[in-house]
Amino acid sequence: MKWEFAKTWLIVAFLFLDCILGWQVYTQRQAQVAYVESYSDLLANTKTLLSEHGLSLDTTVPQSHTPMSVLKGSFAQPSLNQLVASSFPGATQVHIDTTAGDAKLPSGTIQITDLGSWSVNYSAPILRNYKTPNDILKIVWKGSQYVPDNVTSGQATDKSGLKQYNFIQKYQSYLIFDASVVVEANSSSVASFQQTAVTNLQTVGNAKPTISALDALDSLANSVDQMMANPGGQILSIQLGYAQKVAGDTAPDTSNPSANYWFPVWRIVTKGTVYFVNAFTGEVNVPLK
Repeated sequence: MKWEFAKTWLIVAFLFLDCILGWQVYTQRQAQVAYVESYSDLLANTKTLLSEHGLSLDTTVPQSHTPMSVLKGSFAQPSLNQLVASSFPGATQVHIDTTAGDAKLPSGTIQITDLGSWSVNYSAPILRNYKTPNDILKIVWKGSQYVPDNVTSGQATDKSGLKQYNFIQKYQSYLIFDASVVVEANSSSVASFQQTAVTNLQTVGNAKPTISALDALDSLANSVDQMMANPGGQILSIQLGYAQKVAGDTAPDTSNPSANYWFPVWRIVTKGTVYFVNAFTGEVNVPLK
């Protein structure tokens, strides 16, 4: 009787021990499945990868990245009269040559340089003693649609006393990186600017998931050695927006080759180089100098 009783208790004890061990194994596996690296861990991994390729971060890395759609639009084609009214307010002596695509005034010129692009040059000072670079947008066609690109602005030009100020066209909450205003000015007046503008922008198809800024930086680190002999440098900015020519994407409507599309990209700015990373695929564009 005593042996039977003891054997029963031993069996119960072993079953209880098995339950405890089984529960421990189960909870450990559940913890492993549920474990996700913290953002700080992911950021540290990205910094390490960048440093291995001669790059370093000198900016805050955005954490949000919402699904985005492809945009369809057209390059703006304002008339020369409209451009004169914007850039030379109150001008009266104007000679317009639509065939040559230019306008000449005593105080300067306007020249159409490409579809959706033109240059404005001033022979007499304009906007004297403007208070902020934003004031320059007062003489830009549809200037209210542009915002300062503080990362790339303020650099000295090859012209004595002039600095370059850059602005980017905005669509809703995103920047159209290749629709820009590039201004040369000194502290008292504007000397010239080049403008590119797009219009009639609309979304095409459903929004798709975009890669994170960290994924974009990882893609850059893994690709940069193949694109540049000496790729190193500080990363000054990373922003999500749109660009027209993006590696790894094709137009949604291939039956209409004249249509213009803008694709989601991460723009990564280093000293002297601008990279565009496809926000859908992670493919890196050939850099712009």
